[in-house]
Amino acid sequence: MLRRLYLLFPDREHAEAAWNDLIEQGVPRHRIHALAREGVDLGRLPPATPAQRSDRLRWLEQAIWYGNLVLFFLLLGFTLLMALQGHWLATGIGVLLMLGSYLAGEWFATRVIGVHASEFTDALRHGEILLLVDVPRQQVLEIERHIERHHPEAVIGGSGWVVEAFGM
Repeated sequence: MLRRLYLLFPDREHAEAAWNDLIEQGVPRHRIHALAREGVDLGRLPPATPAQRSDRLRWLEQAIWYGNLVLFFLLLGFTLLMALQGHWLATGIGVLLMLGSYLAGEWFATRVIGVHASEFTDALRHGEILLLVDVPRQQVLEIERHIERHHPEAVIGGSGWVVEAFGM
C-alpha cells in the first residue's frame, strides 16, 4: 500500500526544486502531483488529478467508517433479538461478528485514516503549493527526513493512504 505525503511549499520555485530532488531520490514522476488554487502557475509541476483535487479519498474513508458503524449496530440489534428469543448459537455468532466489526473499525481508525488535501485549504488560498507524493510505506520516513534536511522552507503536513487503482 502506498502512502501519500503532503508537502507544502511557499512558492513554485521551492516546489520545483523539491520535485527535482524527489525524482533524484527515485520517486517516479507519475507519483508526484501539485495542488494550488486557481490562477497559481505550477510551471512544470504535474497538476493534481480531478480525483485528487476533489479529495474523494476523504469521502471513501467516511463511507467505510460509517458503513462499519451501521453494521456494528445492526449486529447489536440482531444479537439482542436472538438473546431475547433464546437462540444461543445465533447470539454467539452475533457477538463474534460484532467483535469482528469492532476490530475492523479499530484497525481502520488507528492505521488507515490520515491527512487529506482539504486540510490545506487556507494555505492554498494564500498561494502556497502542495505536493502530493505517493511512496511505499517503508520510504515515508526517508523522504520526510530528506525534505527536512534539503528544503527547510517546506512544511511536512503528514501522510495518508492512497488507492492507486482508483486514481485517488
